[in-house]
Amino acid sequence: MANSYDLPAAIAMGEVDALAGRLATADAALKAAKEESDRLRGEISSRMESAGVKSHRTAWGLLTLSDAVTYGYSHNVTTLEIQLKAEREVERKCGIAEVLTSKKSLKVTYSK
Repeated sequence: MANSYDLPAAIAMGEVDALAGRLATADAALKAAKEESDRLRGEISSRMESAGVKSHRTAWGLLTLSDAVTYGYSHNVTTLEIQLKAEREVERKCGIAEVLTSKKSLKVTYSK
């Protein structure tokens, strides 16, 4: 009778389990660091703007306020964008679109 237990796969999955725990911890730390970074950027920007300072050199580097511009486009441009997205989807589904790169990526859905 053949043993259906695959020891190398079991060892690999045990390693994956251990690495997944470390990944969850790292992802949580990354999220917290991103939130703190965004908060600090806002606070620094606000203080520099209220002081009328465009740039300030610190021991950590040069902080510079720059304009962040957002554009609103006409109905014609918005319609063209929608049509372009639809055409791209058609070409992918019909096999006309050429795959330029393909790689495996890890998608993680964390337990709540």
